[in-house]
Parts: sequence; C-alpha cells; structure tokens
Amino acid sequence: MLHRRFIHYVVFVLLFVLFVHGLIAVAHAGEISTSFIPKDHPVDKPMPNVGDASPDNVVQGKVGDSNGLYRILGPDTDGVADITDLDDDNDGIPDEDEITCNDFVKANFEDYAGQPTSSVNDGNLKIGASVFTVTHQTYGDATINTDEISDAHYTGEYGVRVGHPSGTTGTYDDRIETTFQFSDLLRSPKFRINDIDYGDHVIVEVYDEHGQIINITSSMYSLYSPTIVQVNGNEFYAADTDGSSNNSRLGTVDFDFQGYSVSKIVFKYWDPEASGTVTYTEFKAIVCDFDKDGIPNYLDVDSDNDGISDLIESGQPASRDSNNDGMLDDTTDNDHDGLMSIVDADDNDPDSGGTVTPVDSDNDGHPDYLDIDADNDGIVDNIEGQTTAGYTAPTGNDTDGDGFDDAYDVNNGGTAVVPTDTDNDGTPDYLDLDSDNDGDSDALEGWDTDNDGVADTTPSGTDADGDGLDDAYDNDTTAVNPTNGTTPSSYPDLDDPGGDRDWREALAADLSLEKTANPTSAVPGDTVTFALALTNDGPGDAPGVQVTDQLPSGYTYVSSSAGQGTYDNNTGIWDVGTLSRDSTVTLTITVTVNGNGDYENTAEVTASDAEDPDSTPNNGDPTEDDYASTTVTVTPQADLGITITDTPDPVNAGDPLTYTLTVSNTGPSDAETITVTLDLPSDVTYDGASGDGWTCSESGGTVTCTRPNVPAGTTVPDITVNTTVNSDVPDGTTLTADAEVDSATPDPTPDNNTDSEETTVQASADLGIEITDTPDPVNAGDPLTYTLTVSNTGPSDAETITVTLELPSDVTYDGASGDGWTCSESGGTVTCTRPNVPAGTTVPDI
Repeated sequence: MLHRRFIHYVVFVLLFVLFVHGLIAVAHAGEISTSFIPKDHPVDKPMPNVGDASPDNVVQGKVGDSNGLYRILGPDTDGVADITDLDDDNDGIPDEDEITCNDFVKANFEDYAGQPTSSVNDGNLKIGASVFTVTHQTYGDATINTDEISDAHYTGEYGVRVGHPSGTTGTYDDRIETTFQFSDLLRSPKFRINDIDYGDHVIVEVYDEHGQIINITSSMYSLYSPTIVQVNGNEFYAADTDGSSNNSRLGTVDFDFQGYSVSKIVFKYWDPEASGTVTYTEFKAIVCDFDKDGIPNYLDVDSDNDGISDLIESGQPASRDSNNDGMLDDTTDNDHDGLMSIVDADDNDPDSGGTVTPVDSDNDGHPDYLDIDADNDGIVDNIEGQTTAGYTAPTGNDTDGDGFDDAYDVNNGGTAVVPTDTDNDGTPDYLDLDSDNDGDSDALEGWDTDNDGVADTTPSGTDADGDGLDDAYDNDTTAVNPTNGTTPSSYPDLDDPGGDRDWREALAADLSLEKTANPTSAVPGDTVTFALALTNDGPGDAPGVQVTDQLPSGYTYVSSSAGQGTYDNNTGIWDVGTLSRDSTVTLTITVTVNGNGDYENTAEVTASDAEDPDSTPNNGDPTEDDYASTTVTVTPQADLGITITDTPDPVNAGDPLTYTLTVSNTGPSDAETITVTLDLPSDVTYDGASGDGWTCSESGGTVTCTRPNVPAGTTVPDITVNTTVNSDVPDGTTLTADAEVDSATPDPTPDNNTDSEETTVQASADLGIEITDTPDPVNAGDPLTYTLTVSNTGPSDAETITVTLELPSDVTYDGASGDGWTCSESGGTVTCTRPNVPAGTTVPDI
C-alpha cells in the first residue's frame, strides 16, 4: 500500500510539472506523451484530438490512442481531473446541480459482444460520458481462460465474463481481480453479478469519489436466493457445494448504490471447487442528458440545445462570458476544485459548493437552462432568443462535442446567440412575457393566428416529455426538440405596420415635439420659461417614452412642471412613460439667463418602445419632427472696472514714475473689444507701456491699450505704464493721471470705468563745487586766480544758486565773473548767484 501511494504521489508531481511546463506543447500539438502515467490515473475529460497524425476522436480518459498519446486538458481546460472537478464544463453551475435527474444509461457492452476486454480498453466502453476500462490481474496460481464481452449467462445481459480452469483459483491468494476504472464518476450506479455458484467467491470493492471503499450494507444489494448466495461483509459466495444451482438465476446478485458517486469497482474472484465463470453485467448509472445529444448536462454548455448557453440561462451576467463560448472567462480557482472562484461559495475550501442557483423563470420546475420555453409563452427559446431577421437554425452538428450546436459555437465558426431584447426593458425576449411592451402578451400575439384578439392555442398545463414546453404547443411530446419544428415564420405577422412577428411588433406611434420660449429676448439675469409640447398622433400608444431637454450653458435651472411623468434637471430627461395615442403633454422649464454660454435650447425624443413612421429616437437629426429647438436672443452685459496706482509717491522731479492699471470684469457676460486710455500729466515723459495680452501705444500724452476680451469674473493682467517726471517740475507739484476702460459689450454700471491718480513731486538736486588756483606756487605781488566749478547731478534742477568764496586776508580782490553768474565782494567774501543749475549739468566756471 505504501508503495502504491508513493507511485501515485510521484505521478501527481510529474503531472503537475508536465502541466505547468508543457502547456505550450499541449497548445500546439493538442496532446502529449503519457507513457509514464498509470492506466488508472483519472484525467480532465478531453476534447477530440487536435494535431493528431491519426485523429480518432477517442475520449481518452485512461489509455492512449493509436499514437500512444492522450490529452490532459478537457472542455474547460482547467487541469482538474473530471472525476474531481466540481464544474466540468466551467459554466458556473456546479455539477451537483447538473446531475439531478433519474435517467439511467447502460454501459455499451452489447456494441462489443464477443471481444476480449483487452481489445476495447482504448476508450470504447462508456456509460454516458464516463469512459471506462476493464483490466484483469491474477494472483498466485490463478489462470484466466475466459475473458470476453458476453451475454452467455442470460440473453441480452451483456457484460464482462471471466472464467478459470479447475484448480487454479483455490484460495483468495489465487484470485482473479477485475477492475472497472471510470473516467468520470458514476452517479447512483447499478450492476449485477451473474452465476455465483458451486464454490464461487466474489469480493466486491466499490470506491467513492474520494477513492475510499464504500461499506456495503444490505440495502445496497438484493439476492435472488439468499440460500444459494450468502454474504459476509462485501464477500458474496455460493452456499451450494454440489453445483445444483449452476447457471441459474439463483446465483444472481443485484447491486444499487443509490446516492453514491463511484470512481472504481474491483471484483476479487476465486473458486476452489471447479472451473467456472461469472459475469459482471447490467452496469448503469444516472446520466442527466436533457437534450439527448450524448453529452451529459455537466459537460454540456448548452444543455437544452436552444443556442443560449447554460451560463446565461442559469441567471449569471453575460459579462462573465465575454467571448460567448459558454464558459467563464475568469479561470481563477484558488482551491483547485474545478469550481472557479467567482462562483465558489468559499474559494479556499474545495468542498464548499457554488453560489449559482439556476433560475426557473416560469416556475414550472425546470430551470431555464433545461427548459426550451423558459417563459412558458409557447414560443421556444431558440426562436425568441434571436432576432427574426438574424435567426439561425441549428445544424444538428457539434464538431467539438461541447454541447453547442455548430451554428452557435464561436469555436467552430458559429455565431453566438446573444439573447435579443426587443423592448430594451432589460429582460430578453425569451424571458419576457410581453417582448414588444405593447400591452399584449407574447402568448396572445404568438398564437392569435386570425388577429381577432384571442389566442387560438392556450396552455394545457401538462408537459409529457418534461422539456419545459407545454403540450398544447409541443409538436412532439415524446422528445426534446429545441426548435419545436418551427421557425420565426411559423408565428403570425398580422399587426400593422408588419415586417416582424406580432409579439415583437408594437403598433406605430407618431411622436412630435414643439418648443417655445417666453420672452424670446433677454439680458443676463432675466427669467425665461421654455414650454415643450409632446404629441402622439397614433395610431398606437407609445410606451417607454423619454425626452431629453438638457439645458445649455447659457441658462441656470430654476424650476419645472411636467404634465405627465417627471423631469430630472440634472440629466435633462423627461420620463414621460406611456403616451396615449391622440394626446399631447407639456413640460415647462423656468430658467435664469447666464452672462455667457449657449442659448440654443434643444429637445429630442430619446427613447420610445413604439415604432415611429418618420423619426428615430435619439439620433440627433434636427430635420425629424421628434426634435425641437429655440434660441433666446440675449444681449450680453459686462461690468468692467479700472483702478490706477502710482509708484513712487511722492516722486522726485527727474525720477521714473510708474502707473499700474488693473482691469476687472464682474460680469455677468464676457467683455469684448477692450480699450484702456491713460491721459498722462504734462510734466512727465512717456517711456513705454506693456501688459500680458495687451497692445499699447502713445500719442499726444495719451496711452492707449487694447485686448480682445475680459472674461466674466476675472481680472486680467495689469498694464504697466512707465514715465519720467520732468526734472524742472517744482517741488510740491501735484501730477494727475486719468484712466478709463471701455468695451463693445454694454456695461450696466459704467461708474467704475474711470479712475484717477495724483502724485506729489518733490525736488532733489545734488550740487557740487570745486576750486582751483593758478599759479601755485605764486610770487608775492603776482596775480592769483581762483576758478570755481559748480555741477548738479540731479535728479532735479537746482534753483536760486548762491556760491560764496572766502578770500585769504593776504590777497586783494580784483573782480569775479562767470557766464550766467552775478558776482560781488564785501569784506573779503565773494558772492556769486545764478537762477539755476539744470540737473545733470556743470554750469560755466566762476
């Protein structure tokens, strides 16, 4: 036992390494060499071979094909062996929900009558989808002289007949072990042993899904003759030792493992009395195959063969299967139980079960994925699930064996059935009792063949074949037929305007819109009321009507009043509901006018479940009568303001003086074509002006700056005007600059469009004087001349200039002069005066 467990462990490790490192080879070749894998190792149920030089389409659950190759990846390619996979087809529905039925399928022994078991162990023997092998092993002196598929004991009861020569199987140690190994679990299996007589002993070991031997109790078997066959635990042996019951029914034992899942059965046979045979026969198990396509539901992604995947029909969101192959996109499986984490109740517990409970929309006892008429309206899902114009009938072929008819299998060039929803109410037609939402049920419109308002066929309340289609509508009450032998044209098209089946065709309704505004002219801040009139000229009612009137940026919502339905000012949607024929409803919206924005208000019918003869909802076509617009003529207004500041103040005569002009607009509208003027004082000299976005020039002491606009609620970059105060401006002079802003946009409050700034001037002159003598040295008695040089470095002109020269006592004043100077002498002091010394100059010497 330890040795076997070690081998199994090694095999598991090898398989895991092979799976992780060999996926590329599998993807390209479709199969891998498995010569090292034991014959009884269960694998994930494969699809027909791909890239096989001699493809045989063998379901290779246990043995190789003619090339000695088989695949370990199956329909759901999740790498979990089907025998332990909780969701073999990866449709999100746990296998335990897909095997709930009472349909028994027998092993196909009869197909191989007369052949030895060794010749049929290549995937031929099956019970439903479970492929099985039959192998024999002898112990001690045991010898097998009979090994065939046979009904030798009882006609029609084909099974594995095993025999031995006399004297070769005298004890348990000389036994013949026959093992039935199943690729998929057998559900509630039954089987029979024929001809336990005259010394025969058979130990029966039945293994559950966990590989544990099931304890056989008296409720699991029945004896034809308790006096002939006796039982000791799981050993069944003949009580007669004289052979009186040989080859009679008295030696038959029937087994019934109701409620069990079985992975393997081992028979241990010996006979100490004589040569003989036993037959292991009548193998059968529950196989739930609703559509009888040979693929059990738990391996079938479309169990009712209506073209709509089980994943969708179980009630799961379509987003889980974006490629429409019937399998979950998300293959995360944290607990490696084959049930994807997205549908696993506890993805860390392989025994937790799933979260998907298949829905039964019509409550008829058949979940939708096993119901060819899920809404019980008599129109089969295969037809209601597709559009009339785009209807595709099934081909009857399933090339890859996944349960999807090739017509709908995206993996075989088919087009997936994405359930259509005619009235866009969120319920697809195959589940919608009123697919066109016209108030008449599908059960009426699909079966009112003379258009008198009364269904000509009504449900009987019986469903003989259990396919979900009431017998009153069912053309074959003995079998599941997903089309019921019908096409879309089998159903009436009598309602106007025609062109589709009546259950998908509501009466037309001619919707139109009109819109007015009051007043039609306004200024920002005014109140305007829009009135919208929606009319249905018939001939039918219009259900599901919505109008979108989204206010443009030029208005602010105040209030609204709807004559029918509700208006949401955030979305702009007026949800009208059903508008009766020959009726008009209104909506009024009160707004205030904004200073800027779009003033054209448009409205359109954006949803209607009724056909309209001359317009299409929500197509934005202004030429159609379900579209209306009006524009209020708005005269914009912009409150501009200007301020002026000076730097420095006070300013020295001759120094720079800078003016800063700030322009703002408090709205409500943008101001267009802006002009700013600045009248400079006469005592300054213009040096230049600039400002981001401004264009400036000067003429005649007036600076003019322009820009395209000033947006409402903004202050634009300042204008800087540079000047220099004239140097001769007297101290204490006041300079005045006047600024004004103007715009092409009307200004409701012009008082703040001008501003003035006064600047005080102060004089500041930096005088300097130098004195030189000639000659030096001087002879006593000779002339000595003093030269005085006066300069002014500014910045202002120096006014009323006085220069004094204190002469030495040893000289005699002879006179003083200088251009522009007036000089005199008194008491040895020479005094010279002149009116001024301009800034930045040196006047003539004294």
